[in-house]
Amino acid sequence: MKNIVFANDNLPSTPRFCATVESVLQLEHSSKWPNDLEALRHYKTAFYLEIGRSLHKEHGLLTNITTEFIDVFHEGVVFRYFLYIPKELALMKRTMTESGLKCWKASAQSDLVERRLVILPKIIGALKGVQAVHPSFGPGCCLVKRWLRSQLIDDFLFPDIVVDLVNAALFLNRSGEQSNTPQIAFFRFLKFFSDFDWELQPIVANFNDDITNDEVATIEATLQQNRSAYPSLYIITPYDRGLSVFTKKTPTREVLFRVRQLARESLGFLRGSLDAGSSVNIQQLFTPNLEGYNVLMHLNPEMNSRRYEELVFGQVEDRIVIEKYKKSEDDKIPIVNFDSVKKYLDTLRQNYGKYVTFFHNTHGGNVIGVLWNPIAYEKKDFKVSTVNAGKLVQDKIEFNFDAVLEDFHLLGKGIISGFSRQTDP
Repeated sequence: MKNIVFANDNLPSTPRFCATVESVLQLEHSSKWPNDLEALRHYKTAFYLEIGRSLHKEHGLLTNITTEFIDVFHEGVVFRYFLYIPKELALMKRTMTESGLKCWKASAQSDLVERRLVILPKIIGALKGVQAVHPSFGPGCCLVKRWLRSQLIDDFLFPDIVVDLVNAALFLNRSGEQSNTPQIAFFRFLKFFSDFDWELQPIVANFNDDITNDEVATIEATLQQNRSAYPSLYIITPYDRGLSVFTKKTPTREVLFRVRQLARESLGFLRGSLDAGSSVNIQQLFTPNLEGYNVLMHLNPEMNSRRYEELVFGQVEDRIVIEKYKKSEDDKIPIVNFDSVKKYLDTLRQNYGKYVTFFHNTHGGNVIGVLWNPIAYEKKDFKVSTVNAGKLVQDKIEFNFDAVLEDFHLLGKGIISGFSRQTDP
């Protein structure tokens, strides 16, 4: 098959990671929108095509159009626009009962659309308001995310938006002193996570004071009465009807405990340095301890598209962080959101997430930490459903650690350079 993306079939390295800037364009309500879901989606595609033609004709902008979005290349940045038609969400929820009656029921797909195109834009707008009032909020969030990622807690385990909401809740809580610098905001996050009991309390991000104290008290009482019905980290905002849509699946209790322990260790290190009157070794705060993992998977740096984002403390001044854009007649839209390591991790988590937890530093990390989940050590009776990733030992099925590691290597061919076993199965 002809390679239509690269001039050479075998590349010495992957292209530098280029992220899109995402926005949502909401179209107004109208009775003229069709009542059929597929027809409505064809309308959206027609809009994307017309927008692309107009931008190219009137402004000479490069665009890439799909049925889901339109990418626009402008001055070195790729903007990704999603069209949202409110009627589409209603049509996605519409279903028919056995008796032929229409009813509306949420599905995984409709929840995803509502979260991405309805709730998230409102949250982002509210976070922008927090940033306008507290200039240290945004940089403080960046420090927290960098710290988490450097400890191999990636966006899959602890999403970026969850960090933003937790930090926003701390800024919106007027009971304590406000953080005037990003460093103080970072330290306050560590202190909060070291002490906070998420089993008993929700986190309240009360934007614009839209949630009353009585409503918060009612939610807290309900949470304590039926804790298992709520996410491990329960975040209340005015925009998701108390559903905590961004923490339904992650972070898990195990990840929360790990982050708590990391926060306590980091705070202890900071206190020790300050009490001794010595300068704080920032590098140590952002360097992971790799001793606790069962296996370390080493990545080929040249196949890591985000290798440029890695923190190299002794050579920071020599690194190009942002390149100045120079317009050219040969400009083409770059490959966007291509992260081969993330694609690899997504595949591993989809197929082996039941047995293994994977840890990785999104920002250029060249090591993936592997922890075998407790279920991997269980011996099970022989059944067809238990054969996956297992081997027969006498009359029991045991997890086949060697075969699974071989699968990891085959799936990561070209990405994985080697393994280091730190413990025996």
